[in-house]
Amino acid sequence: MIDGPKTAGRSAPDPARLIRLGRRLDWALTVALFVIAIWFVYMLRDLPVRATVFPWFIAGSMVIVAILYAIGKLRRPDRWDHCYEVPEETIDEAALGPAHLLQRAPQIGIALAAFIGLSLLIYLIGHEYAVPIFVAAYLLVRRENWIVAVVSGLALWALIHFVFSDFMSINLPAGTLIELLT
Repeated sequence: MIDGPKTAGRSAPDPARLIRLGRRLDWALTVALFVIAIWFVYMLRDLPVRATVFPWFIAGSMVIVAILYAIGKLRRPDRWDHCYEVPEETIDEAALGPAHLLQRAPQIGIALAAFIGLSLLIYLIGHEYAVPIFVAAYLLVRRENWIVAVVSGLALWALIHFVFSDFMSINLPAGTLIELLT
């Protein structure tokens, strides 16, 4: 029985499967981009208007890109399928399209969980404390010296506090949990 072209001891991936996987990843990216943008807009509701011009621009751009990408995928779903096709004569790891992402799924999942965790932390305790805690935790997870991680978190907190509270006179929202405790 012939399995087709081999690559490093494996049979060549099914082109239709790669295209389906690519389309699913495209839709997941589109939905994630839209949800993240809507979440950002929701988080901007308590900030003063002068502090939200740039974040509104970014969130609005994300929504526009997600909508245009979704319209493009709905009108012509096969438009970007050629990116996922594997040429018969040259099958290697680089030609597998999004299939090589499956090997990196744990790292991608961890990064997504970290982003969701940061968003939840901002919602609960506010930007001023959540971002420095996240940075310190990230440095600790990446096996940085704990002193460097703590000093970096404190320095970032001081920078955020000085820039927003003292320099720009903007009080960042405290977060739901902090508001309940005070």
